[in-house]
Amino acid sequence: MTELQNIAKKLFDDGSINLLIGYSNNENGGTSAIFIDNSADIDKLIYNENCHQNLMVYFQKPEVKKFGKLAFVVSLPGLKSVLEIASENQIKDGDAYFIAIDKDGNPSLLQDFHQIEDFITNNQTKPPMGLLKLMEKINNMTREERWQYWTDEFSKCIKCYACRSVCPLCYCTQCITDINIPQWISTESSPIGNLDWHIARAMHLAGRCIGCGECMKACPVDIPLALLTANLNKSIAIHFGDEPGMKADYKYPLSHYKLEDKENFIR
Repeated sequence: MTELQNIAKKLFDDGSINLLIGYSNNENGGTSAIFIDNSADIDKLIYNENCHQNLMVYFQKPEVKKFGKLAFVVSLPGLKSVLEIASENQIKDGDAYFIAIDKDGNPSLLQDFHQIEDFITNNQTKPPMGLLKLMEKINNMTREERWQYWTDEFSKCIKCYACRSVCPLCYCTQCITDINIPQWISTESSPIGNLDWHIARAMHLAGRCIGCGECMKACPVDIPLALLTANLNKSIAIHFGDEPGMKADYKYPLSHYKLEDKENFIR
């Protein structure tokens, strides 16, 4: 039995949890989320380089919350999601256990936000080089070129909302896209409807996105969605000096006013 499985088994055996959400091999040769409610199935639990899904997307699901005492297997982005939703009062200290996987693949059991903050600080990683180069390329474009680039990318959108489904920070009980009185977002896959959706999504995640990149991985037409929120986060960090997913008491810059905030963006 692996160390990951040992930690999970102990949590079940001592009655600390009723449900564990982690990763398992699937019939297609890849990995999928697995929901374990007893220690007899612990041998199905795995973790490897293919386990990238941000499992914190399941935390807000009613079907999960009904189990009460929870545990999650999480990588660095998953832990950042924990602190971000904590800052938004969606999770309290002690609501769940987290089996964190460090950059060397070793598991650790984390039980409070302070431990999570320390773990993130000690296991920071850099974004993929390919993503950084594409971001630099887009940022070096003129304003008109950037507009054309994103207009072309959004034109591919089929409005499947996979980006919304995999995002742990898209937890609204009713999304703006599902409101029809009034109709805020055009529902069809069209130039205006696609633009409305992606601008609304990006603005709702600005200063909140923790950079897991799941939206981009899930997109069936390969729109580089993570670049949008990454660039917005970069601007917020420059102007306000804040980074989401680092502390449980993070103050969302777009909803908190400080006397020392810069006002040079006002024209």
